[in-house]
Amino acid sequence: ARSAELEHAEGAAGSLRREMALLESEKARLDVMLSQKSSESERAQSELATALAGLSTAEERLRALKTDLEHGAARERDLQERLAAAESERDALKASADAATLSKEV
Repeated sequence: ARSAELEHAEGAAGSLRREMALLESEKARLDVMLSQKSSESERAQSELATALAGLSTAEERLRALKTDLEHGAARERDLQERLAAAESERDALKASADAATLSKEV
């Protein structure tokens, strides 16, 4: 009876050892998966940081271009005003010259 109990206990211990080995193998597999997921997460965070930095740079360039455009529009308005003033002055001088020519002819 003692021998049967001992055999049964050894069989149960063997089963437990096999189950522990399976559990340890499964734990090792899950540890590898967790490590891969952690690496993927770090890579994704790095890509996100790079994308955000690129976005920030693009926004800065856009603000600079907008400022340049506003300055260009102000410069264009100034030049348009100066051109209009020069054309008015030319027209006035031409009218004055025409009037002088007419009075000379008379």
